[in-house]
Amino acid sequence: MAGPPNSGKSTLLNALVQRDAAIVSDIAGTTRDVIEVAVAIDAMAFIFTDTAGVRSNSDDVIENIGIERAHNAFAAADILLWLGDEGEAPKHPNCIEVETKSDISARQKNRPRHFGFRVKVERGFRC
Repeated sequence: MAGPPNSGKSTLLNALVQRDAAIVSDIAGTTRDVIEVAVAIDAMAFIFTDTAGVRSNSDDVIENIGIERAHNAFAAADILLWLGDEGEAPKHPNCIEVETKSDISARQKNRPRHFGFRVKVERGFRC
């Protein structure tokens, strides 16, 4: 999973693996390292990877290391889920752009309204 800071990557990871694998907060930059979680869904093995939020400039040395590791994870990924603005994803042959936070109005996000989804974790959640 890839996207800018605070775009919902860790929330989506936790929903997909059905546990609190990554810390989630409203503070941008919570995830700084690559978090890999192996999971089987209907007997199919997956490794979901959560990464630091990517942005072009940061004065924080540790955050820059996390961003570099994130880019390395993107390059190694079979499928890249982009949780950022449409058209802003890194070049990847199998990139899927995902609009997150659909519960926030398009006006609040300062962009046009497109189809999106909201992950709600409940008992029996299935992918």
